Amino acid sequence: MALISNKHDPDSWYGVEDPKQRKKIQDRLAQRARRQRLAQQRGSKGASASARQIRKAASSSTEPSEADILAVINSPDRSPLASAVYAALRPTKGPNKGAMIPIEVPLTVYSALYNNGVILGLTCATVMPQRSKPAPHAPRSLQPTKLQLEAVHLPWIDRFPLPRFRENFIRKEAEINEEEFLFDMFNLDSFNLRPGRQGWDEDAWVVHRNFASKWGFLLK
Repeated sequence: MALISNKHDPDSWYGVEDPKQRKKIQDRLAQRARRQRLAQQRGSKGASASARQIRKAASSSTEPSEADILAVINSPDRSPLASAVYAALRPTKGPNKGAMIPIEVPLTVYSALYNNGVILGLTCATVMPQRSKPAPHAPRSLQPTKLQLEAVHLPWIDRFPLPRFRENFIRKEAEINEEEFLFDMFNLDSFNLRPGRQGWDEDAWVVHRNFASKWGFLLK
């Protein structure tokens, strides 16, 4: 279950009565969102191929060969994330040949959502409401619930490793403004991940207090 952070959110305009100050915060968030979109566009080359590569690495029960790893790392279409995943799987040279090279890959909520979609076989272009497909290979926190398998819903909900959140969102979908939720998700402090934890780990997700004050009913 996601925990609530006590940290004050300087980017939240909720409760700000001064119109000028509220507008200043909104402008800052809009500029930040624009910079993030531009950064995502620059890094979008080869995203589809990288998704297949990451999913293959996550679901494979056998270690990729040296040739496979080098092909991905040296590919001109690779993404930094795909290279990092395969570099981490590359065996070391020397006495401990079977040992893995530790590598630090910064993980954000947004990269976690993307990677969780890769594990589930979802692409960013998957936008039509649908029933979830069984995913027995996925971590337990990402495996669809009975409601997800039976009810038609927005597929991006499946990326959250929070079963209660997913079910509550589906049940209350008619009452929720999805655009408002996504705006707050991407422009305000929403969730943080505990350092060193996996993006599919439910206990790794910590929700910010201001975000929880508005959307916490989805986490109960």
